[in-house]
Amino acid sequence: MWKKILEAKELLSYEKATSELNVRIEARKEVNRWLIYLKYYNKNLNFTEEYTCKSEDEAREIIKCLQDSKLKTIKELSQLKLLQGKNLNVNLKRDFRDYNLEKWNFTINNDNHNNHLIFRETDFNEVEIIMNEKYRAVEERLINKISTMLGLGSSTLRTKITIYYFNNESKYYLEENYLENVEKN
Repeated sequence: MWKKILEAKELLSYEKATSELNVRIEARKEVNRWLIYLKYYNKNLNFTEEYTCKSEDEAREIIKCLQDSKLKTIKELSQLKLLQGKNLNVNLKRDFRDYNLEKWNFTINNDNHNNHLIFRETDFNEVEIIMNEKYRAVEERLINKISTMLGLGSSTLRTKITIYYFNNESKYYLEENYLENVEKN
């Protein structure tokens, strides 16, 4: 159960204690935005995730989502801390190219997760990144690395980047003529 610590005009704070960790959510109003911090801590560990939004209503909505979401374990937090300290090695490989559309696959630090990137060039550059949830902690560094690799920083067009996360994946292998066999049964 989340305990309300403080609700003021420019600060919202909630806390939850588990057997392993204390978790705190703080939302602070700045000039044109709200910063939301999700802090995990105990005597041996300190890890913070940061979110931003434009209004207090959005901040409360994010807080509600964070309170309802599954909390990370100490093992997950330790792995995230290690990942944050590592140099990011991104292996980017083009999978498909058309007139104004490209699809790229990439791995991070030789991990076996298949991450994808779709690049569209219209009136502006549009990049959609689909990657494993475990890389959320290094999102900003990863965007900078990919932007440099694709030359987006030197582009004269604006760039919109949208990131989608997944935390598991499934693979299916269908036999030859699978649909014909299904239709017969």
